[in-house]
Amino acid sequence: MVFNAAIGNVDDHLKNFWILARPDGFRLSPAFDLVPDISGRGEHTLSFRQGFVCPTGAEIIAVADEWGVARAAGIVEDVVKATNAFATTARRLKVRHPGSLQKVCADVRRRTGLLSR
Repeated sequence: MVFNAAIGNVDDHLKNFWILARPDGFRLSPAFDLVPDISGRGEHTLSFRQGFVCPTGAEIIAVADEWGVARAAGIVEDVVKATNAFATTARRLKVRHPGSLQKVCADVRRRTGLLSR
């Protein structure tokens, strides 16, 4: 949820989350279908409490607290820190279409700024 907000994956519908059955119980699957959306669509498919726009860190932490997620503030901080390396990693991997990459990087910076609040 935090990573979707950070990268602008606004196509975060319920079919993009999966549960795996294991002998020791159910677990959330590894992440998949995580793609930034630069089409200009600013709202997420799934809401963050009552809204569909990129939340602040405080809003994410409030949701996590309601759900009983431990270390919520640390998780937000870890995701923001990792996501801040997006532009450097994309350039190192020679992601094409520099105009699109600039748009994605600008949106990621804006979103991680919100999540840092």
